[in-house]
Amino acid sequence: MALTVKVYTTADWGAVAPRSTPKLSPHGSYIIIHHTAGTPSSGGSVAGGKNLARAIQKDHMKRVTKNGTKWIDSGHNFLNTIGGHVFEGRHRTIEAINQGKCVNSAHSDQAAANKCPGIENEGNYTTKVMPKVQWDSLVDLCVDLCVNLQLDPGVIRGHRDFAATQCPGNWLYSQLPQLITDVRSKMPT
Repeated sequence: MALTVKVYTTADWGAVAPRSTPKLSPHGSYIIIHHTAGTPSSGGSVAGGKNLARAIQKDHMKRVTKNGTKWIDSGHNFLNTIGGHVFEGRHRTIEAINQGKCVNSAHSDQAAANKCPGIENEGNYTTKVMPKVQWDSLVDLCVDLCVNLQLDPGVIRGHRDFAATQCPGNWLYSQLPQLITDVRSKMPT
């Protein structure tokens, strides 16, 4: 089944090629929620989202893994901007999800969690509230992921459940039960 949410592909936003081809694997058991932890910079526009996606990819590809190699691409699978626009993060993510799989990523400190889709939400949600349009797109994306990967919405987790981090921020983490409820209410019957 194909994603129903509009997702701007890596080609749409002008991603650089990954250092190596991201591998597809059976998906993990969770959907992992992140925040960028920075001040929103996209302005809510598609053009701004494309710029942000490129900046994140550039930053991520400078990072080094625990074994000393550089990240091959963006670490996350999806970027959800304050304007509610969704961008593919790591190359081949859409291809993988449409096949009921996941692309091996780098958004968590645990190898098994990196086989789960990771959604990076633009903004710092330690204390700030997410804009409604962004919340709605997060819900819709999670519905699509649950349907395509045959996951129950109850498997939605925060990054801090897998790593020593404050991500996705205290406010967003406290909203995960509501996110699960909202996703469950939109699941097809």
